[in-house]
Amino acid sequence: MNRRTSLILVFVLSLTPLAAMAQTVTRFLSINPLGTDISGSLDSANAYYRLGFLDGRSLTGIVMPDPDTGLSRFQFGFTIPDDYAPGTDMYLRVLWRSEAISCVVDLRHNTLTRVAPGQQAVNGNLSKDGEIMLAPNNHRISSVIRFRLAGLETHNFAPGDAILGGLYRHTALDSCSDDLFIHGLSIEYQALTSAVFKNGFEDLS
Repeated sequence: MNRRTSLILVFVLSLTPLAAMAQTVTRFLSINPLGTDISGSLDSANAYYRLGFLDGRSLTGIVMPDPDTGLSRFQFGFTIPDDYAPGTDMYLRVLWRSEAISCVVDLRHNTLTRVAPGQQAVNGNLSKDGEIMLAPNNHRISSVIRFRLAGLETHNFAPGDAILGGLYRHTALDSCSDDLFIHGLSIEYQALTSAVFKNGFEDLS
């Protein structure tokens, strides 16, 4: 590479946003918590939806009572976005709040399935990777926990594939003797910048 070529390359790079130079960028796909499935048999469906306001305690979301009183669970679904970067991890991001304070919530994997055209469905699991859901000492403060979509051979994921999963509240490690609220759900994934910018309108700077 000669001096002139080097100068031109430096000039071009100086005009290129750093985000556009990266191969991937983190994106979020929202899932409506009120659009999840909380159905089940009459003796096992304990979760319910709440549309609250009043003093701010009863915020909108999925309510999962103390697991000692019965089984609480919910199921969700989404399709993999067009800009998903093949071979990268995906996470279910859960925004939650506990009415009980300074205790541990045991929200864990119930089901996870990947369905793709022309292929057999594959089962996996939702892994917290060792993270603990510790409720703060103020019931009005919300927290975030991530579940990695594991065991699904991520290198075979493709845009348009369907992912179906579910979580439930277990009694084993749960020391919070009050309601758990699920206020937000989203899928955190890595997107190809070439796909993000393909329409020329998005700017991640």
